[in-house]
Amino acid sequence: MTTSPQTSTASELEIRELKPRTTACVRLRITPDELSGAFPTHLPRIAARVQELGGSIAGPPYARYFHWGWDAVEVEIGAPIAAFLPDLPEVVLAERGEVAGSELPGGRAAVLVHQGPYGQLGDSWGRLEELMAEQHLLSAACGWEHYVDDPDEVVPAELRTELVHPIC
Repeated sequence: MTTSPQTSTASELEIRELKPRTTACVRLRITPDELSGAFPTHLPRIAARVQELGGSIAGPPYARYFHWGWDAVEVEIGAPIAAFLPDLPEVVLAERGEVAGSELPGGRAAVLVHQGPYGQLGDSWGRLEELMAEQHLLSAACGWEHYVDDPDEVVPAELRTELVHPIC
């Protein structure tokens, strides 16, 4: 019996006006192979620290990429929170891997919804960049992924991930 490979789809490009989002996160420098294991390690730590400080998670988790290379990925993994928590250090002052406060920026953004396995997100990022180039949209900051669906509850072929890229 043969099985068909899991495929992904990407929506059409949307331009959205985003509001800034206060977040709790960890900043990491890891290898690409370590990335998938970072989420189940750090997201529960983030949620526990937010709860410990009297806060609450207010949206799906995200990963914001500052550098992607074959040998290392600079990434911020986190989740939006309902309100600023003064006892969280600012991410730029925190130790690597320490739960910290950050913000996803507001403003105009190009957004593409990827549906399918996380392993195929690279194809959708490439599609997002193509669409941005076709429409002469310029990058304004590092992009991020919002993991709309919980991979423990949704089969990989149906997972939705929003790819968000701030634009000028």
